[in-house]
Amino acid sequence: MGNSDLGLDHFLFYDMATQPAGDIIGVQTQFDVGPASGPERIQLRAAVMFGNPVQKNDEKILDQNAHLTFYLAYDAVPDPMRIVNYTDQFGRRKVVIGRKFGFLAPTQKARRGTAFPTELDHYVAFEALDSSGPVNKAVKLRDQWGSYEAKVGQPMFFAAPSRKWHDGQVDGIKNAKAHLAIYRISPTTAVNAAKTRDQFGSRIVNSGRIVLLAVPCAKGKWQVAD
Repeated sequence: MGNSDLGLDHFLFYDMATQPAGDIIGVQTQFDVGPASGPERIQLRAAVMFGNPVQKNDEKILDQNAHLTFYLAYDAVPDPMRIVNYTDQFGRRKVVIGRKFGFLAPTQKARRGTAFPTELDHYVAFEALDSSGPVNKAVKLRDQWGSYEAKVGQPMFFAAPSRKWHDGQVDGIKNAKAHLAIYRISPTTAVNAAKTRDQFGSRIVNSGRIVLLAVPCAKGKWQVAD
C-alpha cells in the first residue's frame, strides 16, 4: 500500500525550538462519531515539531506544498484505550492508543512558488501505549532539506483525520480513509530554519534533528480496550 493509494504523503518530522500556543479548538475524529457526539475541546499548548513531505525509498512526493506543524495538546476529557488495526507499507499492524497527545495542522513553508496546502487534513495524534512491535527496517528519505538514512522503530502516535472548529470556522475531513502511523526513527542531526504559516499564526522554525516518520495507513477494525 503506497502513498499514492491513500492520496497522502509521508512526513518527516524535525524537532524545533518550542514555541508556546494557547488556542482552544474543537476536534472530532472517526473515533468520536456517534448519535450524540459533537466537537471535543482541546487546548494547543506548544508547537514542538515541523513536518516536511518526504520521499521514502522510491515513492515520490505527491504534494510539495503539504507540511504539518505538530502541536502538543491538552485534553481535559480522557480518552478510553482503543485497540486499532491498521495497514501500512510495513504490513498489517496493531496499536493500543490512549489520550489525545497532539494536533497536526496543515502549514505553508515560505518557499518561492509555494501555496497553502488546502487539500491536507488536520489530524489528532493519539499516544501509542503498546503495539505489535518495532518495524526495524532501514529506509532512505529525501525531502526539501536533504537526504537521510534511518531505521524505523516503534510507533509513537496514531493520527486520525479530524474536523476542526476554531474562531467560528469549521474545517471538514477531506480524505477520511488516510491516517498516519507515526514512528520513532533513529535521530539524525539536521540543522535547518524556515518561516512558516498555519491557521494559528506565523512562526520561525529552528530545527536540530529528524525524529519521527509519519507513514500513511488505512485504519481497519478497532475496539475500546477492556
